Order: sequence, then C-alpha cells, then structure tokens
Amino acid sequence: MPPLLRVENLRTYFHTRAGVVRAVDDVSFSIDPGETLGIVGESGSGKSVACLSLLRLIPSPPGRIESGRAQFVDVDLLRCDEDDLRRIRGDRIAMIFQDPMTSLNPYMRVGDQVIEPLIIHRKTSWDQARQRGIEALRAVGIQDAERRMRTYPHEFSGGMRQRVMIATALITKPALLIADEPTTLLTISGSFPVFAIACSLCMQGESWRAHRPRRFFTNRGILTTRRCKSPFRRSTKKRRRFTRSRVLRLISQCRFQAVHSLHAANTRRKNALHRQSR
Repeated sequence: MPPLLRVENLRTYFHTRAGVVRAVDDVSFSIDPGETLGIVGESGSGKSVACLSLLRLIPSPPGRIESGRAQFVDVDLLRCDEDDLRRIRGDRIAMIFQDPMTSLNPYMRVGDQVIEPLIIHRKTSWDQARQRGIEALRAVGIQDAERRMRTYPHEFSGGMRQRVMIATALITKPALLIADEPTTLLTISGSFPVFAIACSLCMQGESWRAHRPRRFFTNRGILTTRRCKSPFRRSTKKRRRFTRSRVLRLISQCRFQAVHSLHAANTRRKNALHRQSR
C-alpha cells in the first residue's frame, strides 16, 4: 500500500537582513493510512515550520520553501496549483494550529467558523452543517453548544478556543490531521475528549501527525529535531499499532488521570476553605 504522505528533502529557509535561517533543512518522512508520527524537539527547531510548509502557509517574504517534495496520495503539495491546494486544505488535510487566540476570526461567529469547511468543501446545506457543528462542539466538551454557536471568539476562554479549533479541524473527518500542540491550553481532564477522538480516528484508518505528542500518540515512530541542525529519525524496532484493546486501555488511563487531577483539585480547595475558616 502506498503511503498517505511522503515528504522528501524538505527545505524551508527564512531570508532576513541578518542572514539566512535554515528552519527546516533536509527533512524526509512518510505516513501510512492509520499511522501516527510524532515530532519532538526543543523550541525553535522547526517543528511548526515543517507542518506549515506542507500546506504552504509559510509567510513569504521572508520564508521560502527552497526544495523538497510532499506527495499526498497523487498530489505534490509543494508544486500543485493554488486552487488544487485550496480544495485539499480543510477537507482532506486539516490542521490544528498552535495558537488558538489568533487563529479564529474575531469578526465571525464561532458557529460559522466551525461549519465553514462543510459548506465550502462538502456543499452541505446550512441546516445540516449547523447540526453537525453542534455535535462537533459537544464532542470536544463545550457545554450548551447550541447557544455557543452564536457567540464570538472573544467571549471564549483560551481553552474553549482551543476546543473550537479542534472541532473545526475534525468536522470534515480528514484523511490527514496535523496537530501543532493541540492541547496547549487544556487541562488533563480537558485533554481527555481530544485523546479519545484521536484514538477513534486511528481506529478508523485516518492518520495523525502530532507536534509534541503524548507518549501514546507514537504508534509508528518519532521524528526528532534539533535547533539549527538537520532533523534525524530515531529508529523504532518494534512498531506499536493501535488495537482495540490498547485503545480502550489508553482511554481508561487518561480517564484515571483526569479523575485523579479533579480529586486533587477538590482536596486543595477544601483545605484552603478549612484554613480560611480557622
């Protein structure tokens, strides 16, 4: 079976007045359907730039994709027409951006932004798209989703904006999902719905590409990056596949961590109230 995504010799440089910054220098990897690849590295090592380069979202100038190839099924993402790439982005390939505070349009209601991929790419009617948008918001843990569809981003907290970004990326059920720190602003209990959805996606044959993933998001391998140097792959002799029993075990572990975190928070709150009462 051919890989879902094959990246070869990707190079993305930033041309500044101080010189050329080689943010991504000769990166190669591949992802098969249903597999997960995690990118791990220190800050400034080019993880986010590599993800943005695949969808040609690098600001130019100063950024520029110097060379490389990103073959997604039968389309080269780095050389295809802008119209073809626009049909792929948000439909067959979705991305959860790192900063939800600036990724949402402040002039559009949250519901319109969530259902926009369905209306544009799938030609879904507004009523059906709205119903699926409400279900998507509920799936990521947003309470009173029907009312929240009519609100604006500034009425949401950082964690709730993160959930909106996740719902928007997952609503079209993309073949490839690029997650750039998808749980940055979420607590352990808030991360549980995201992990559960990710596990279900892998069981359905869809692929994840996670930046700084949790330890159970690395069922194939780890792409490790270093600052200002070429990334290298750390080999994994034993492939870790997502089986049903393993997914259920991971979900139970995540649920235990969430319950333990809530119990610890309640204990601290009771101790604080007890000290104040004295």
